[in-house]
Amino acid sequence: MVVSGNLIVTLIVVPIALVVLARSATDEEHRIGMGSALWSAVKQPLVFLPIAGACVAASGFELPELAVTAASEIGVAAGGAALFALGLTLSGISLQLNKEVTFNVLVKNVLQPIVIFGAAYLVGLRGALLAQTFLLGVLPTATEVSAIAVSRNIYQDRAAGSTLASVLASIFTIAAGVSVAVLLEE
Repeated sequence: MVVSGNLIVTLIVVPIALVVLARSATDEEHRIGMGSALWSAVKQPLVFLPIAGACVAASGFELPELAVTAASEIGVAAGGAALFALGLTLSGISLQLNKEVTFNVLVKNVLQPIVIFGAAYLVGLRGALLAQTFLLGVLPTATEVSAIAVSRNIYQDRAAGSTLASVLASIFTIAAGVSVAVLLEE
């Protein structure tokens, strides 16, 4: 379930966000066409590395033990490294906790899980599968949001504020989500 959620983000959400950002340049000099924007999105490591990894895994190709060990070590460190990078990102930005950030957090931490639950229920998911799908929606705003904002030098303060507030709010929303998920599995 987590893999499919990550693939949706990698294959759909991040490329669309990168294309929209590339196409939304305010001056004509930096505005690019749709084809260039798509190619620019596909070239980003955030997009092509997970796709390449999924292709290698699906092909059944056996990687050398050294490569598997190295990738495993990188995977173990990835979560901590992402949090460290988020901390560095947030440290250089003045946090704004305003109406927009509050709206972003409410949509991500409250509305999104409700919408995901409703959609999953409507398509017939029940029990553990419904609970797992619902829990994917309960997760806080991904660090990718702030990283993309900083790398593009746009929406930095609000993205950082939204990410931080979403992570802090997730202390409560994840607890509530797990409680709901336990009931869904019964």
